[in-house]
Amino acid sequence: MNAEETKSFIKKFYETLYEKFRDVSEVLIKIPIVEGNEPMWEEGSEPDKDGWVTWRLLPAQVSDDEIAELEAKKEDLAVERARLTSIAASESSTVASSMEDANVEGYAE
Repeated sequence: MNAEETKSFIKKFYETLYEKFRDVSEVLIKIPIVEGNEPMWEEGSEPDKDGWVTWRLLPAQVSDDEIAELEAKKEDLAVERARLTSIAASESSTVASSMEDANVEGYAE
């Protein structure tokens, strides 16, 4: 599946899920009224007696570039975690501690 097919699949999934929720119970597609969430209200939806309205699906406001940037940051953090885990493991290693220069000063920031 390429990126466009994936996006199409996900969009169809949420549209289908929304309709299934609507079929099961209106409660599943209600959100509380909060200042600023009006764009999420389904067109023509009026607040119920408890102050909830029917929500609607909105297109994502995140670009492909922003997603790629977040994924790159996630990968960088995973590499850094592996590096720090390795350093911590070497500090407690019986083999490393028996070496002449067994400290790890300067590696961890």
